[in-house]
Amino acid sequence: GPDLSGMIPVPTLLGLPRAAALIALERAGLKPGAIAEQESRSAPGTIIGQEPEPGAEVAAELPIALVVAVPE
Repeated sequence: GPDLSGMIPVPTLLGLPRAAALIALERAGLKPGAIAEQESRSAPGTIIGQEPEPGAEVAAELPIALVVAVPE
């Protein structure tokens, strides 16, 4: 399982469907934070933004904010 004493690299969630992104976070040992919606030409329901960015090393307690595409 995740090493709770250390830092966890944030997975790349961009382009994933929202449900898959939430599963990926859980598997990484992280939790979602605020989930915003933004009009986009990307497929509706897919992740188009995340904070911190992919590859950042964060503490398990830090929530990962997501932006989900909605139709323009």
